[in-house]
Amino acid sequence: MIITLLIANSSHPIVQFSIVVKLVL
Repeated sequence: MIITLLIANSSHPIVQFSIVVKLVL
């Protein structure tokens, strides 16, 4: 999935967390 690719491409855990938060919200 595209979402998985975005999380995999983001090295910073904070960025990953931000993406997850945006998806949840």
